[in-house]
Amino acid sequence: MLPPTAIRSDYRLKVEQLLTLSELEPILAELGTMRKSIPIQECEETLKELPREKFSFEYPHPYKSVGATYGEYSPFHVRHGVLQRLLEAQEWLNEERPGHKLHIFDAYRPVSVQAYMVNFTREQVAIAQGFQPETLTAAQEQQVMNEVFKLWAKPSIDPTQPPPHSTGSAIDLSIVDEHGVLLDMGSAFDELSDRMLPHYYRNDTSAHAQKIHDHRECLNRVMTRAGFMRLTHEWWHFSYGDQTWALLKQMIEGDHQPHAHYGAISEK
Repeated sequence: MLPPTAIRSDYRLKVEQLLTLSELEPILAELGTMRKSIPIQECEETLKELPREKFSFEYPHPYKSVGATYGEYSPFHVRHGVLQRLLEAQEWLNEERPGHKLHIFDAYRPVSVQAYMVNFTREQVAIAQGFQPETLTAAQEQQVMNEVFKLWAKPSIDPTQPPPHSTGSAIDLSIVDEHGVLLDMGSAFDELSDRMLPHYYRNDTSAHAQKIHDHRECLNRVMTRAGFMRLTHEWWHFSYGDQTWALLKQMIEGDHQPHAHYGAISEK
């Protein structure tokens, strides 16, 4: 049995007050433990390619450009049910901001790509912290990986706890205006800094910060209206049907019998 209303209220408060990555570790550990308890009832939906005429896309793809290789499916695939809800989110966006489009950074990601990007980020973080990636001590390795896993889910091959993107249910995205220009979200995609946190700009009263916060809230609003849930600590990450989605629905909306619809897609 997952936490009752009191824990859900505590979670919401924690998320709304989360303004620095240093506060993130205990929350991630708590969510990770609870996510494992969410059962997966695989519905066997197939992956569908995102229609190029409906959305905007990031080119070159950020992970392919650093050497990640994909198999049968490109990173611009999602489960059928996810695609339907994404199209709905685009309709909500059209109503709220005519001419704007959802801009897709990444969607389906095989576990092998997840592992590649974890290793790639490990090297970047190690160098940024003044270490040599090839000669990390045990303590340095722990320090580096604590940072890496604030951005990346562990590349688990355990079918009971797959990385979200490997299920075809998670999507990383932003918004472009009627001229195809990205709205200012206050941080780069995959930026490992405090600015990645969804509510980072909420309490900054400057006009620029409030505009950024409004952009983030617009993205969150159209996605949640279509049935998605936003990840605790990344303004760009949303999912429908995976374990994280089910857990967040339970904690925020009070679903007392949560389950995921999607497990990992087999790589080919």
